[in-house]
Amino acid sequence: MLFGSRDKSELARSRRFLAKFTVTHLTTKDSKLAGSLIESYRLSTGLGLPDFLVAAQTLNRRATLFTFNLKHFASIDGLVAKAPYTR
Repeated sequence: MLFGSRDKSELARSRRFLAKFTVTHLTTKDSKLAGSLIESYRLSTGLGLPDFLVAAQTLNRRATLFTFNLKHFASIDGLVAKAPYTR
């Protein structure tokens, strides 16, 4: 969210929103998996580094990724992604 902020107002709004949650930081294991995912999927998906880092964290924690970018993450084997709510 911070990465996608386009100006100071959006950055401040993102920080306030994120303050409501426990933020899990990257581990060495996450970084290594992200590197493997990049090698496997970068050319076929066009995903960027932040997407691969999020995917790696999600996979390593056996979690579900809630995102509206379902199409982005659909090609990553083993990754469970769902829309957070219906728009």
